[in-house]
Amino acid sequence: MDDYKILGASRSDTIDIITQKYKKLARKYHPDRNINNKHEAEEKFKSISAAYNNIINNKSNPFASFSSNNFNDDLNFGSIFSKINEFKLYFKDIDYEDMLKNVLEKVNNFNDTMNSNLEKTEDLYINANIDFYDIYNNVNKKITIERLRKCTICKHDYCDKCNGSKYINKSINLEFDCKYKNIVFKKYSHHYINKIPGDIHINILPKPHINYNIFNTYDLIYNYHINNNGIEDLKELDINFNHLDNKNYSFKIINPALNYKYKIEKLGLIHNTDVYMRGDLYLILTKYINTSIKKKI
Repeated sequence: MDDYKILGASRSDTIDIITQKYKKLARKYHPDRNINNKHEAEEKFKSISAAYNNIINNKSNPFASFSSNNFNDDLNFGSIFSKINEFKLYFKDIDYEDMLKNVLEKVNNFNDTMNSNLEKTEDLYINANIDFYDIYNNVNKKITIERLRKCTICKHDYCDKCNGSKYINKSINLEFDCKYKNIVFKKYSHHYINKIPGDIHINILPKPHINYNIFNTYDLIYNYHINNNGIEDLKELDINFNHLDNKNYSFKIINPALNYKYKIEKLGLIHNTDVYMRGDLYLILTKYINTSIKKKI
């Protein structure tokens, strides 16, 4: 099926519009939100993610197709008007009222931030505990926190909104993708008079998992638990497991050994680059310990 149809997008849509449609569908079909229909939701979620990755890895700026390699194919009036239409659609979707509000707020803060010698307000550090599934699939997350901001209503010494303090508590939305290990939101922390706003740092921390661990930043270790009885006598061992992409994998290991790293390429985490790349998965055979058996004294 066409990737654009999967996302409900058209080829004239901008990257921003396509991303918005992807995020809306990803939230709708995330397995955690579809407990009663998890299998179907997982399949839909995988299809949506694959379509989005295919589009963003191939879709470039509107005039990228005018390279020397395909100049004769793309340089025609139909193509040119298609690119121009894409620009028109982009500017059509801009919320000018919201843009003006943001500009006025930045001007209001200019006197505090223009002087680099001013002291910064305190930085805020947030540890976000994320499921391995969400990290592997680069799920988009959003959190909302309260921060002090300059009152944009004040024009005199007093207003009803801030009661003359010049600062109000405001909800700040922080949106990020789970493939990033550390995200910094510059000058998003508290605003104080004659100080530069501090930064907000979000650290992505994977929730503990019985099988998975992160190794070398983008690689994964999968601990495959087996019964150790007689493994030294085995000539081969069949391995089956369900990975974080909801696919089942089967491997045959010759002369299996405990604690040895068996490398499986490109099944690790997504790299923090513009080019779509994944780390590797290392399968380790570990001894199964039955915690239900109590040791005799």
